[in-house]
Amino acid sequence: MEQTWETFKTKPATATLYTDNATVIYVPSGAGARGNAQIRRFYLQPDFKSTTVREQVHSSVKQGNKLFEEVDWQITFNDAGSCTWLVPTIDEGVLANTTVKVAVVISATFEGELISVLRVYWDQASVLKQLRVITDRQKWPVRGGEQVDALRTPSSVQLNPFAPDESLNASSPPTSPQPKKGLAIDAPGRIFGPIRPEDQVSHSVRRNLHEPARNIFAYEPPASKPLVAHNPKRLDSTFSFGHQESSPSSRRAAPKETQNLLGHQEMDGLTGRTAGMTLSNSASNRRQQRPR
Repeated sequence: MEQTWETFKTKPATATLYTDNATVIYVPSGAGARGNAQIRRFYLQPDFKSTTVREQVHSSVKQGNKLFEEVDWQITFNDAGSCTWLVPTIDEGVLANTTVKVAVVISATFEGELISVLRVYWDQASVLKQLRVITDRQKWPVRGGEQVDALRTPSSVQLNPFAPDESLNASSPPTSPQPKKGLAIDAPGRIFGPIRPEDQVSHSVRRNLHEPARNIFAYEPPASKPLVAHNPKRLDSTFSFGHQESSPSSRRAAPKETQNLLGHQEMDGLTGRTAGMTLSNSASNRRQQRPR
């Protein structure tokens, strides 16, 4: 097992190091392969040639058919090519001539003298911060290359970067930290931008306890009142352009006096003819009464 592991560190593309159904997984990026033939192709791809990895082993534990190592990698990206096994979908311009340091844990399972499962873990957020994909302006709780100090110098590494060192060495018993009254101006995960302190309500708004609770989903507002009293008969009027049969309820009393204009005209004509006949008879009588 030791000889297989030493060969893997120098020549990981050797197919005879793995079982026929072996699996290699780079857990944070999801890169990997299954089967010794595919694993060989995986390690021979140009992405591994475009980077230079310097490894320093800090601890190694062997138990039964398992092996665990704590190492730190110093990865330098060359001018050409991407690095999909470490940071897939990151533009090549961000990687060119860049060096990152990351703490790594490797877990290997053996079947006899061959590797059957290989898992590699690291903090992907630390890599993205060193590549400035995550910037200091965002103030996320992510540490960069200083993570490797936990492996290199665990006795002097800063344990709490968000509190002064004196608070860890104080002789008085530790007290529970008081929550800060300030606001997380650039808290991650906000959708509508940062919070402004002046937009916050300075005092709590309490509901009147004597006021009955109201269900907003079943609430019906009162009926609106008109500004002018409604009188349907105020502007009641009817007219028609022709003869229409009126209903008994809408009939009105007819006037007592009626005038027949056509009858008056006929009476005036009869009177005129009678007057003319009277004048003509009187004239003929006078002529008869004259002496001859």
